[in-house]
Amino acid sequence: MDTINHDDSHEFDNLKNFKLKRVLCEHISSKVLFLLCTFDEDDSEAIVILEKQPFNKEKVNELLNEKTNLTKVFHNDIYRTFQAFPPSDANALSCTIIHPANQKHILKYSSWKPFLIRETYEDYKALTLPFFEQQKLDIQWVYNILEGRAEQDRVVLNDDAEEDGFVLVADMKWDQSQLENLYLVAISRSRDIKSLRDLTGAHIPMLKKLEEKCKSAIEERYQVSASQFRVFVHYLPSYFHFHVHFTHIQYEAPGIGCDRAHLLADIIDNLTLDCDYYQKRSLSYVLKENHGLLTLFKEKGRL
Repeated sequence: MDTINHDDSHEFDNLKNFKLKRVLCEHISSKVLFLLCTFDEDDSEAIVILEKQPFNKEKVNELLNEKTNLTKVFHNDIYRTFQAFPPSDANALSCTIIHPANQKHILKYSSWKPFLIRETYEDYKALTLPFFEQQKLDIQWVYNILEGRAEQDRVVLNDDAEEDGFVLVADMKWDQSQLENLYLVAISRSRDIKSLRDLTGAHIPMLKKLEEKCKSAIEERYQVSASQFRVFVHYLPSYFHFHVHFTHIQYEAPGIGCDRAHLLADIIDNLTLDCDYYQKRSLSYVLKENHGLLTLFKEKGRL
């Protein structure tokens, strides 16, 4: 993601100036590797995220030729296992670079023991909200998108209504090369809604409008039926500015588990039943061992 506030003078054509300090984390199931590196030109720190991409079924024939070399690993009767080495243009990785990276970035992407939290609304007011307000996390990159100063080539729909408008944008985790891992995010223009906890019955029209317009835009642009993608909100969110996720139903996207994702249709139904639903119910989520909020929950005897 582009961040206009920081030094944007570095253009990266390769990774030759990055030196590995340590592996922060590896997600084996999703085939993602998080690396802490130093950047040689100014000795600053950077996080490099490497992710293996899904196969592109339209180009699979490019793998079935003499350019894909095989090294035998196992053979028993009719069963054979090989390591396959396809040509480089058919073996691309998705690469995300966070530079310069600060300590908060490093902690966020490091591997730590997880804990399940059960947060009451009283916990949210007394612990969670004050904690994140004190953190003052930089979300200028969000405002850059909303104000048309970054990622405009990834915008699918722009509703500029001040109160209930939004921008639907292709998420940086999606290279837009195939639909099976489709991932878009609708970012609300309202700066008054930080998270699921702020939603009330008064927001139902806004939520319905966002859902309907985004579904129509995705169906029209990508020819994907609404029954083929999930629409959800994270709690805890990765950043405290209200946004909604749209992912293909076949894509096992990060954060779609029951301990974080809340389907937008369920949110609307819950608010219809009780306009203050999310100011009353407890919400569960996972915090890493190193998270400062987890320390607060322990200190207050909530864990």
